[in-house]
Amino acid sequence: MPPTTLDQLKSLLRQNLRVTLNDGRILLGMFCGTDKQLNIIITNAEEYRYNEGEEPTCRFVGQVMVPWKFVVKIEAQLPPQYTDMIGGGGRDSGYGALYL
Repeated sequence: MPPTTLDQLKSLLRQNLRVTLNDGRILLGMFCGTDKQLNIIITNAEEYRYNEGEEPTCRFVGQVMVPWKFVVKIEAQLPPQYTDMIGGGGRDSGYGALYL
């Protein structure tokens, strides 16, 4: 029997995610869940900003709730056995794209 969408979402709990926002920021942190509106809750989060002509900046933001309407892409960190099979998720980062 194929896994349901809820089963797939549950499998991501306590996994590291990289969430790209529509303003260009990237959040890295551990997925803790969603609410009814599909807002994403991430703990131990770091925020990365990449501005043209400037050095990238990083800051620890702790726990964040990201409204779904600002999410462009979500990537889950894959276990090492999968990254070896697919070639490293694009940039040897261990992340593979997840489109919800």
